[in-house]
Amino acid sequence: MFLRPGPATGAPALTMSVAVAILVLGLWIGVMPSLGAWRTQTRDA
Repeated sequence: MFLRPGPATGAPALTMSVAVAILVLGLWIGVMPSLGAWRTQTRDA
């Protein structure tokens, strides 16, 4: 059993280009450290 978007057999119904995958990964790599830095700066000491 596999978790994937689409039917259990055949090609997936949702496709994603390599460029979109790289863009999403880049956003996660940029957003998460930024949120952590913001949290560090705004927490109570």
